Amino acid sequence: MPDEDETAPGSAGRSQDPIVERGRPDPAQAPAAVLRMTGFLGDSDRPDHRRLYFTRALDYYAEFSTGDVIDMTTVARDEEPFRGEEATQVSLRRDAMVEFTRTRTGRPLDEFDLDVRFGRSRSGQCIPGLTDTRDHDCQEPTAAGGGDCVTPGTCAGTVHATGGCSPRWTTPWHPSPRRSAGGSAKPASRAP
Repeated sequence: MPDEDETAPGSAGRSQDPIVERGRPDPAQAPAAVLRMTGFLGDSDRPDHRRLYFTRALDYYAEFSTGDVIDMTTVARDEEPFRGEEATQVSLRRDAMVEFTRTRTGRPLDEFDLDVRFGRSRSGQCIPGLTDTRDHDCQEPTAAGGGDCVTPGTCAGTVHATGGCSPRWTTPWHPSPRRSAGGSAKPASRAP
């Protein structure tokens, strides 16, 4: 009978694959909970950190510590989500501190943008897209959930011909108002 080498099927001499070593070093324990993200791997301006860019414009990224990385694999050019570009799938510890950042380049004011030139209307209505935290009337966390919170921090509701919208401003979501015994909604108390 020939001697078995370490690559033969069923060989007891072969060690675990690196991903198993990192994700489940002790077979008696449950595998580590991981967060998997796919994007373009880049360097960070902070030591011992890397970035994973989620867009081809490189304007949205997650920054994480290299010590939280469990595994990295290459995503081929012909695979989604970035066909034509080589990308990276990163697996991080589930409890890793990950900072998500969206960047924008400043641009000069457009002299024909009337909302910027004249600012908020005197009626107190908000201009769509501008943040106003005076009122917190969102009933649900998303528009899909049936509420008016289209995008946190922007004006939601019906846009009027005057350029304003109905007097409801959204900010980060808060719980629904309390319900009375009869089932009707009572507005949540607000600080002045």
